[in-house]
Amino acid sequence: MKEYLSLKPSPSLTSKLGKQTLLWGKGYAFNPVAFVSRPKDPDDPELALEGYITASADYIKKLPGSA
Repeated sequence: MKEYLSLKPSPSLTSKLGKQTLLWGKGYAFNPVAFVSRPKDPDDPELALEGYITASADYIKKLPGSA
């Protein structure tokens, strides 16, 4: 479940604040690279996991001369 506020003040800047599930890697029941994920239930690996309260921002800038 994702419960967050998302703002996009310009096309190149976005930000999110709230509870998000951070998914890393492709592990199904076990994921060796999920450093910030909550532990999964081996009896029900598809069970929705509660996320963490996080803040994130993305800034995308196109450099002059790039295709």
